[in-house]
Amino acid sequence: MASAQDVTHEIKNDLILITSKKCTEGEDIGIISQRLIGNIEKFEEDSSILGRVLPGFVTILTDASGKLLTQPALDGNGLLDCFSRVYYTFDKVFGWKKVVTLLKVDLDILHVIIESLQQVESHSWYVDYFLLSWLYVILLSPFHFEKGNVDKHVLQLLDTRGFTKNNLYSGLVSNIIAEVCYKNKSLLKLPIGESLSTAQLLSLNYFLKRIISNNLAAADTSFLNENKTYLEYTISEIQIRWSNGDVSDDEQFALCMTKIMPKFFYVELYYENWSELEHIISWYLLNLDSQFTEVRYAHAHSFKKVVAIIATYMDVAIAAQLTERIITDTLALINHRDHMDVDKFHSYLILIAEFMDHVINYLPAKYIRKIVVDILPIAFNFQVVNHLNLVSQKGNQIKDTANFVCWSLVRNRRLQSLIRKDSDICQSIFPKIFVPLLVNSLFDKDFIVRKSSNAALQEFLGRISVFGSDPGLILENTVVMKLLELKYSDLNISYRDNLTLLTEIFENNERWLSDVLQWFVEFNIMKNLDLKMVKLSINTIGTFLNNSKKDNVNDIVSNLIAKTNNTQNVSPLDNARLLYLCVNVEATLGLNETELYVLGENVRNSRFNSSRGNEEYFKDLTILAYWNFCMYSGERQILFDMRNIDFLFDKVVRGLPTKETSDWFFDISCVFNSIVHMISNNDNRLYFDSDSSVVRFWNLFNRFLNFNNELVCSSVPMLQSNDFIRKIYVHRETLTCQAKAAILSTINNDKTGDIISKIFSDESCSLSSKFTELLRFFLQDHTITDQGDVGRLVRYQACLLLQKHIGRFDDKERHGLCLEILFLLAEPSQEISNVCLGILQQEVFKKVEIDQQDSCHDLKILKMKDLYLGQCNLSILKLKESNVTYWKHFALRAGAIHSTDAQIQMAVDSFVEWYRGKSESIDDQVKIFHELVIAIPSASVIVQEKKESGTSNSVKDTVTLLNFISRVISTRVHLHTSNWDGILAKIHNLLILKGSEILRSTIVRFLPHLAAAFITVTEDNIIFDYVNRIISELVGVMGRLGNSDNIPMRTMIIRGLVQIYLECGKQGDINRLTPLTRSSIFEEPLEPTNYYIDI
Repeated sequence: MASAQDVTHEIKNDLILITSKKCTEGEDIGIISQRLIGNIEKFEEDSSILGRVLPGFVTILTDASGKLLTQPALDGNGLLDCFSRVYYTFDKVFGWKKVVTLLKVDLDILHVIIESLQQVESHSWYVDYFLLSWLYVILLSPFHFEKGNVDKHVLQLLDTRGFTKNNLYSGLVSNIIAEVCYKNKSLLKLPIGESLSTAQLLSLNYFLKRIISNNLAAADTSFLNENKTYLEYTISEIQIRWSNGDVSDDEQFALCMTKIMPKFFYVELYYENWSELEHIISWYLLNLDSQFTEVRYAHAHSFKKVVAIIATYMDVAIAAQLTERIITDTLALINHRDHMDVDKFHSYLILIAEFMDHVINYLPAKYIRKIVVDILPIAFNFQVVNHLNLVSQKGNQIKDTANFVCWSLVRNRRLQSLIRKDSDICQSIFPKIFVPLLVNSLFDKDFIVRKSSNAALQEFLGRISVFGSDPGLILENTVVMKLLELKYSDLNISYRDNLTLLTEIFENNERWLSDVLQWFVEFNIMKNLDLKMVKLSINTIGTFLNNSKKDNVNDIVSNLIAKTNNTQNVSPLDNARLLYLCVNVEATLGLNETELYVLGENVRNSRFNSSRGNEEYFKDLTILAYWNFCMYSGERQILFDMRNIDFLFDKVVRGLPTKETSDWFFDISCVFNSIVHMISNNDNRLYFDSDSSVVRFWNLFNRFLNFNNELVCSSVPMLQSNDFIRKIYVHRETLTCQAKAAILSTINNDKTGDIISKIFSDESCSLSSKFTELLRFFLQDHTITDQGDVGRLVRYQACLLLQKHIGRFDDKERHGLCLEILFLLAEPSQEISNVCLGILQQEVFKKVEIDQQDSCHDLKILKMKDLYLGQCNLSILKLKESNVTYWKHFALRAGAIHSTDAQIQMAVDSFVEWYRGKSESIDDQVKIFHELVIAIPSASVIVQEKKESGTSNSVKDTVTLLNFISRVISTRVHLHTSNWDGILAKIHNLLILKGSEILRSTIVRFLPHLAAAFITVTEDNIIFDYVNRIISELVGVMGRLGNSDNIPMRTMIIRGLVQIYLECGKQGDINRLTPLTRSSIFEEPLEPTNYYIDI
């Protein structure tokens, strides 16, 4: 990968190239500019290196653009559009404010820019954006533009071209209006009419910003004094409009309001309108519940500016009162959590973070305690469910903002001196901030929350010395460094590794480890609304306890479980959480069998909603896990009576969605499979209360197997080996692809390898031979439904199975299976092809050294075909048959109808490179082309298939093979054969078949390519006879269309005939095809000879 300096150098070279005279003389500007833009976009993450040379680059761009504007004749290749796109890319990477000031201020070009902007639809919006930016920076120059009414022309231009109504230009246009009006204040006329636009509001905002930031110069003071009535009326009307709800639901307008309100406050303060100042403050306090997240952040930041104005120009006590009110209102809000306005709570948290300086500077220390002790604990673990009973993103926003509050608090410079005055603050805030930030940075589901928690934690740990000298609070430097080194980006890895790492890090700080485990059990398991996270947390705790082997850790978890179990008035879901925890931790850590049974019955007897969701699936999983635990505990327990059997199949098996649609399928199937394994491999009397219950269980099991239930199908490999093979063999033709894939997936997920080992341990080899037969059947599954190629699911799982267990098959079986793998190697599914390549490399490496330098996958699989078939010692007939089958599969890759251009191009280019590598022998090339033609199904095969089943799968093979050969011919590669007549005869027979429009259109497109291939490799004196026969085929299709309105087919045929004429160098004869474009051509039979190429 090129370094940032190298990319910057490339940008410079390309920029000089497209702005140079050479480029205007005909080089491919489009390619250069696309490369240039792509390189600039590489700096979106970190633009610091490019930023150092940005001024020079913008100067190059503006100098070249100036020449084009003053000399339009030079812009013959769309250069100005190209330059504008490059400028916009710089703007996108660096931000408008930084880039616009780098544009060259040239008053001589001002009128040219205005004239160019007046030209409607003469250029793209990129050019408009660039010219408006340039216009703005010229207007910023210290000149006035009243002379010649330039300023009025600019305002009129913005209005007539509609720039003021286009959101794309809103910020830019508003700044232009503000600058023009600021220099000529008589132009400021923003009457509040029937509609109040965002552009109007932004223009007034930027205008007032110039007045205020100029420290009320004499001219500005005079303007304020002279326009007092107008400004007061405008401010009042805008607030009334907002209060009436006309614009309050418009996000962009709301953002504009947050920008302008501090300016209104400043103006009203200048006029000493105290009642209006109160109205503005009330506006802030009454509009904290915006539905837009960006507006809530902007609102809080805007309010902070107002409070800063109050503290600076009015009275610090008022600022303190407002800050105190934010905290007290937040406390009042969280005291009514059942009816809490979440958006308002989010706004309050943002305000607290923004006002942190005011909290520390103006309020007593108790308010810091209120924030940290009373507010943040609720925010750190905040959760919201939406109308679909799914965890909402709003909860993550609250947690993210809680991190913002902590970050603002610990970064405040006055915090240290405050702690020194009141050491109790340290005891209050350290654990309330440290532990939540730590666990959220490592274990929260949302990456943004983990990232912001980690940022706040780093600030906290970097200032650890602030928190006094209490040895119970101070962390050693080595501990701090290890905490900072913990990885959090991958959630599953974080859960897997970090709890164990924390045990090691806090080996001498058991308090913190205890707090972390307490959060894990009491919140992340018992209160987390995301039940997938509950399951992940429980599995993590179970693995952690099994590996830790530390008594203190076991004691902590055991005490937490006992404490939770003693809680009163728990819900069935809470019982399910606790039960699932207990059956997943080693030896249940203290809960006895009776307590587990009570928990299990509470969950089993709880109400299950008919509209099944995560809660129902989690309870299903918990009950199955409990039964599985009991079965493996070694004590005899009757688990399956009629009631439990009906529950298992009616609620769990029937109610669980398919693997593709349910996040719970894998977890539930793992436990269900384990239960089936225990029942089928042990004495039924251990688990069933009667023989009739046993019969009932297996009857339902077989019924759902017949129904292709994926959960039951996935458990079939857990039966005794002979039952497993027999059931699959019997049902192999009726199983759906999803069911077959589920069966194979269970074998592949068997980490012990017991399933496959038992099949191959059969001394008679009958099981292994039947299994091999089934596996070949699965590898050949190309089922296509309205869901697409669902057979791919089966083939992929079968390939994975072979990848893991290819060594278990004898040589003869392995050879047959590897031939199937060779064919699948050529298929377009990249995941299947990659697995197949790995399998064949294992086999070929044993005998042949493979060239690992080939980076192109398509070229690798072509060479692998040669290597593998070359070592198989096949008969000539079998070798030919294998090659033909291979090409049918490769055509799905290189002749695909639905694929990306890049994938098709790569496959075709790889074939051509491989084919040309056979140039040592023309015979080899003849044989390859012969195999490709043989691979095309004949007309008789298609007719026979349609007669037997009503449809023909061979039509797809025919289409892809013809597409493949056509694409190869398009590369001008020489395809050698001595049987051109046989090829045309085969195509003719396919062409006269009825019923498949896609086949006919594919053949019509193919025939001109066939002519091109023939012309490329034959002598001039024998070209035209064969080519005229191809023309006859095309004209014959045209004739059979008759008076039908099949315009696309007619167009395709005429285009093909034109292509043939061009291939033959008969451009002058193309006019002979004109009659074919007329509808009257069908009034008499078409005569193909009229369109023959003269010999």
